[in-house]
Amino acid sequence: MSDFFKAPPIKRFAAYLIDLVLLVAITAGVAVGMFSVMNYNGYMEDLNAHFEKYEQKYGTDLDGMTQEMYQSLSQSERDNYDKAYEEMDNDDAARFTLNMVVFIRIVALGVGFLVGYVILEVILPLIFGNGQSLGKKILGLCVMHKHHVRISVWQVIFRAILGKFFVGTLIPMALLMLPNFSIWIISGSTIVAVIAMTQAFIVMFSQANCGIHDKLFNTVVADFNQQYIFDSVEERRAYDRELQRREEAYGTE
Repeated sequence: MSDFFKAPPIKRFAAYLIDLVLLVAITAGVAVGMFSVMNYNGYMEDLNAHFEKYEQKYGTDLDGMTQEMYQSLSQSERDNYDKAYEEMDNDDAARFTLNMVVFIRIVALGVGFLVGYVILEVILPLIFGNGQSLGKKILGLCVMHKHHVRISVWQVIFRAILGKFFVGTLIPMALLMLPNFSIWIISGSTIVAVIAMTQAFIVMFSQANCGIHDKLFNTVVADFNQQYIFDSVEERRAYDRELQRREEAYGTE
């Protein structure tokens, strides 16, 4: 069986930083354009007006209240917050505006990240071959099937869109963007923290130091300069049979 040359951690981190900078730049550009098209600033002005209305009425702060901040309030301050929150929550116009703000954020950033992942993790790897993003290309890394077989087009697409975008980005982002004046936002943060810790655990303790997206689609990141990659499963099996035959032949001598 051929050896697996695991990608050095420093190279993986450097490649990750390169790709991350490009991803953020692409996402920001797309999101800004969508914010403008979907009138995000207009909805934010309306939402701030609703916040200010009920905050002034009850002398409290609705925006950004966390569980810890709520617990630190006095009983009278909690009562004022609860009344302001309840009245604003029952205000159809305020609730609609808040929902639109959250919706636009999720859609704009979601589309931005999707475009970024398609460019960096689908189009470029298909151009460069061997699952290489720009960062991996520069640092001499590659992505392959865990059995040392060249990654397929569908693996490239699913790994990027379902693994990196949907599981690794969209779900945590949506959880963190729930209405931020509600103190139950902590539940979304907790789920995101669990996902992040699971990702860190898998990367640290799996044999190939793979992330969730690699585990889902049976891929690994390897040192391209040293790793031999088979074109197909059949080629890999033929290699293993030949290797076994040679070992048995040498063993009988």
